[in-house]
Amino acid sequence: MIIDINNRIGTRPLRSFRSADLLLREMDAAGVDRAVISCFPTQDENAVVLEAIHAHPDRLSGMFLINPHQKQAEASYRRAIEQGFCSLRLEPLAHGFSVDDLALLSPLMQVCAAFETPVWIYGTADVCCAPILFQDLAEAFPSVPVIIGYMGYNYEASSAISIAKRYDNIYLDPTAAMKQNLMRAVNTAGPEKLLLGSGTPVASYFELEIEKIRLIESDPARQQLMLGGNAIRLFRL
Repeated sequence: MIIDINNRIGTRPLRSFRSADLLLREMDAAGVDRAVISCFPTQDENAVVLEAIHAHPDRLSGMFLINPHQKQAEASYRRAIEQGFCSLRLEPLAHGFSVDDLALLSPLMQVCAAFETPVWIYGTADVCCAPILFQDLAEAFPSVPVIIGYMGYNYEASSAISIAKRYDNIYLDPTAAMKQNLMRAVNTAGPEKLLLGSGTPVASYFELEIEKIRLIESDPARQQLMLGGNAIRLFRL
């Protein structure tokens, strides 16, 4: 089974609306069985995601995107889980916070721990979300799977890989990673720490990200961990 964990639908700036139906057609063409989806950080459209996952429960799962500065953000996430969302998504660069701000993020992380849901966090080379900043979060909430989205975005890939190796609860979404960085991640952190991410419709596309995994790992069992097995386990799909 092929499961991609980094996809967005809804309204995007200066571009056409990204529909769930279009995403599903692209999934069918690429042989993707299930996608984890969220809305874009510029619009609060979790309702669009909720409608999509309820309409296609066998193909789509939802990440709840919220700005942690929002009042009662943790209560909103609790309701989202009850409605059917399977994970949390945080965008520090878009929403103006740092990954190591435990005072801000702890209420949301406590909900993740209570409901056993993972959290995907945008983690690139930016000062607010560099992989090194994920350490405090990993140590404070060891039971919560924390996914470094975009795996440092190549410039900080080595840091993201080192953090994933060091902490049992840190995982990597290597969306748009260069082949050599993906190989390093598999060889250093292990295939059990990587998930398939394409960042559709902006960063990459399904066929390329799937092919990269197949090129750098020839063992079918290890391939399957990255292509879907790890996602099934973390997101309880």
